[in-house]
Amino acid sequence: MENVVSKNSCISQNRISQIKVFLCMCLANFLQNVIASINGPLYPPEAESKGLSPATYGVVLSFFRFVMLVFGPIFGVYMEKIGLKRAFVIGVFLNGISPVLFGLLDFVDSYTPYLILSLLLRGFEGFGAILFLCSMFMMSTTVFHGRVAMSFAILQTVFLVGNSIGPLLGSLLNSSFGYAAPYILFGILQMITSVLAAWTLPKDTLNTSSSISNSLRGYLEILKIPSVAIFIYACGVSGTGPEFLTAILEPNLRQFSLGKVEVGLVFCLVAFLQLVSPLWGYLIDILKKPHLFALIGSIVMVTAVVMVGPFPGINPDYGILVAGLVTFGLAQGILSVSSITNLRLSIMQNGIKESMISISFVSMGYLTATSVGATIGPLMAGVLYQEFGFQNATLFLIVGNLILGFLVLGIIFCRTSKSIARSAEYSDTSHNDAEKNLLFNRSSRMSYS
Repeated sequence: MENVVSKNSCISQNRISQIKVFLCMCLANFLQNVIASINGPLYPPEAESKGLSPATYGVVLSFFRFVMLVFGPIFGVYMEKIGLKRAFVIGVFLNGISPVLFGLLDFVDSYTPYLILSLLLRGFEGFGAILFLCSMFMMSTTVFHGRVAMSFAILQTVFLVGNSIGPLLGSLLNSSFGYAAPYILFGILQMITSVLAAWTLPKDTLNTSSSISNSLRGYLEILKIPSVAIFIYACGVSGTGPEFLTAILEPNLRQFSLGKVEVGLVFCLVAFLQLVSPLWGYLIDILKKPHLFALIGSIVMVTAVVMVGPFPGINPDYGILVAGLVTFGLAQGILSVSSITNLRLSIMQNGIKESMISISFVSMGYLTATSVGATIGPLMAGVLYQEFGFQNATLFLIVGNLILGFLVLGIIFCRTSKSIARSAEYSDTSHNDAEKNLLFNRSSRMSYS
């Protein structure tokens, strides 16, 4: 009886510990995305007041993701050596202190110091973000045994909630207390979260004796799979769109004479329907058609961008723009969920068993690919907007998603052709077996006679 009570007590304590860890991860993930999303409505006008052009502040916005791109693969390989808890705590702290200092750049008036400091602080913020995000994804696989998919789904929802309300909260604080207020507030909250993480997270229990060369060989083996490369590209496309709009949507909205809060609400529309992403995950699990959802996502995304631009030759209309942004959020949710799901399934369907190497590849591949997209997005947006205007610039997103649609369509066609060939082969085999049985029966009857 005492053993049963002791066992139940241990299970209860373990669940409480898991809940604490997960809440800490959710809080850090939420604040990181709030901090990242407030740049859309706030930074472009501030940067222009300092003399930065759209192309220049596009580079500043993309530098955050560029740093994530550079260090993502490194942390993915060496994370077990660094330690998950150490990486998480340090990453969250850097992700908090950087925006506090970034908000204080409002008091720097000179062009060159402002630009250099902006790049440095965005780089530190990106370094902290990729450090704690890599550790968070890997921690989900070690702490939540048997519930990895569910933990990823919830973290994705928290990510989208932060992206949804961040622009609105930032615009409200900016209009009431000035430019620096939202950066300082959310940055301090993130630093407090790092202290909570140091107290809450368990000690690392990973086997750090595993060979790094084995991990590299495993990654190279996975990269040889053609469908893996295609869905890494899909992850990159899903990371490009939001950052592309973040860089140039606010300057485009000026033609409609909106207030700061109204601009914040418009940015919220981009992420609003992404909140139903768990629904797409549920439907993908039930219908077992992840490739079809990737194709649908690319088609809906092209439709959304055509409305947002609008397509060159169509006169801009605020109502169509709003409808396009809502559709954009819907498509973004489908693309994000289907991309990481297809990436994982592509590995498993090619005979590679799920292990720490495959799981870390999925998390590292997803984060690296989205970082590539999020680096290219604002960079291309600033250059194209400055040279050709908003309408022509959106053609970049249309072409990228059309390429994705054709690639996914090719995968669906190949899989369908293989299924038909296998069915035909099975039918021929069954027919031959039937003929052999018939001949055998006849010969048996002749021998008996």
